[in-house]
Amino acid sequence: QLLTHKYSRNAEFEADLYGMHYMSRAGYDPSAAIALQQTFVRLAKEGNSNWLNGLFASHPPSPERVAANRVTAAGLPQGGDIGRDRYQQAIAPLLRDRDAYKAFDQGRKALSSGDNEQALTLAQKALKIQPHEALFHSLRGDVRLKQQRYRDAIINYNRALEYNDEYFHFYLQRGLARLKLKKTALAQADLEKSITLLPTAPALNALGNLAQDQGDRSKAKKYFSVAASSNSEAGQSASLAYIRLDLPDNPHKYLQLELGRDRSNYLLVQINNRTEHSVEDVVFIIQFKDSHDKTREVRLQLPNRLGANKNTIIATGIGPFADLRKVQGKVIQVRIVED
Repeated sequence: QLLTHKYSRNAEFEADLYGMHYMSRAGYDPSAAIALQQTFVRLAKEGNSNWLNGLFASHPPSPERVAANRVTAAGLPQGGDIGRDRYQQAIAPLLRDRDAYKAFDQGRKALSSGDNEQALTLAQKALKIQPHEALFHSLRGDVRLKQQRYRDAIINYNRALEYNDEYFHFYLQRGLARLKLKKTALAQADLEKSITLLPTAPALNALGNLAQDQGDRSKAKKYFSVAASSNSEAGQSASLAYIRLDLPDNPHKYLQLELGRDRSNYLLVQINNRTEHSVEDVVFIIQFKDSHDKTREVRLQLPNRLGANKNTIIATGIGPFADLRKVQGKVIQVRIVED
């Protein structure tokens, strides 16, 4: 640990050294690095809990780094660009519209808590201050979508895309609204565009449902499989949909067999259904070596339905066996019970 700590400190000093040389070569004033480090040292001493704590945990500021940077700066050309005016100019719109973004943040919180009317009021307040911000139009669209006013929502997402056509959320939400209006082709185009910008469980799950409706089981499984990695509501829905499609294709992945023996050493099979679906017509095979060391295979069928997350034990009548080292089994067929 001490060696690692020493290596980390040396890496920090080296990063500062190269960073200041690059600043100087690019025309910037390297002394700004010293001022920044001094600010970090002061903030670290104050000990306020904020986002900087995570940064300081892995990149701790120190008076030693400040001193080393002073030595580096002394060997570099003096002066250079600070960029203060350009920075102030760049953030001027944000400062001017800070009340609009504050209203937007409050609106998103209101929407998350289910207060649609308050969210809409705050979206309109933000838009009154800054009508060209795509996020504000999108917030109003999100409210309309929750209110099931799908055509109004689409109008809002269209407006958002006029100002920013590279944000996934606008395509995703417009696609979901178009699905509600049965505009399948347009919805699919929006959802596909959204996942090229950022793959999300809601978009992938919706595309999986569309592929399934179109009879493309293979594509549907691919979409559901990726979406299922999310713990969100859409991810959980995709997981169930994927299993529903994959279960008939690969029943052994979801229905496992446990082998045992009864008192007479005849084979018992416990079938475990680890899915959320009730199943029937369960067929499994048992392979074993007979007394002549020849491989035999017996095909058996579960006579009854097997409920979701349930198990059952079958007396196969196969045996007797001194041990089960040469016995194995696998489910090869199953049918989901339709509700």
